[in-house]
Amino acid sequence: MLISTDNGYSWIRTSNVNHQYYDNIYTNSTGSIFILGSDSLSRSDDNGVTFSSTNNGLFGDLYSFYIGNNDHLFCGTSHGLYRSIDNGESWQPLLENIGIVNSVIQTNNGYVYFVKDNSVIYRSRQANAF
Repeated sequence: MLISTDNGYSWIRTSNVNHQYYDNIYTNSTGSIFILGSDSLSRSDDNGVTFSSTNNGLFGDLYSFYIGNNDHLFCGTSHGLYRSIDNGESWQPLLENIGIVNSVIQTNNGYVYFVKDNSVIYRSRQANAF
């Protein structure tokens, strides 16, 4: 993990995140950093110096991640769609056994949209509820 404090002019290594291919990085409103890999979601609360796994309650390969309203976390897996309301400490299934969730977002008005592996777009029935 590299960090820049001067808009990308120079970079400093903050940590080594080994044995995983990570392709997405996110931050929430409290400054936590999340990195998503194919079988791991990790969080740093110290500006990327250390990372710890936040997979407790997630099942299957990980495909998508989104930080929604109120810093609620959403994760799409090969098993379904999950949400965490405690910064990734635990995850609750929103929809299980539905196949791969390739992408997930939450709009400002609270609706959750996700795309499954069959390229169909789904929306939650109510805002801020599932």
